Amino acid sequence: MLLAPYYREYELPWEGDEEASARFRKILRVLLIVFVLLGILFPLLPTPKPTATETEVPTRLARVMIEEKPKPPPPPPPVPKVEEKPKVQEIFSDTREQLRAFFEVDRRWVALAALKALADEGAVPASVPTEALRKYQLDSDKPAPWTV
Repeated sequence: MLLAPYYREYELPWEGDEEASARFRKILRVLLIVFVLLGILFPLLPTPKPTATETEVPTRLARVMIEEKPKPPPPPPPVPKVEEKPKVQEIFSDTREQLRAFFEVDRRWVALAALKALADEGAVPASVPTEALRKYQLDSDKPAPWTV
């Protein structure tokens, strides 16, 4: 039982009729056969052999071609610029690195937090976090960033 009649045509507007499609397929088939035949026959056609013709090079040009000029020495390598890390007081949130340092989530502060946790568990001596503070030049008296 059919509840609702089909009201749409399921043919695309650019589809042609069957006669045009059959004509297109026939033309396509003929062109494909022609191209395959040409692809097989062209490599079989004889080609003329290249003749070796030597042309005389003028002596002035031969001298220029043979003459080797000394190569200039390579330039000296550039001197790497050493950038100093900003002090804790000079840190602002202009870059991601400075922002991480300000909020104490950069590599130095994370390492210090891990060492402090290990010292609390007794896995490392209690002096290790203090040494890390000096080594990484961290300010332990700095106010917490979320209170600033």
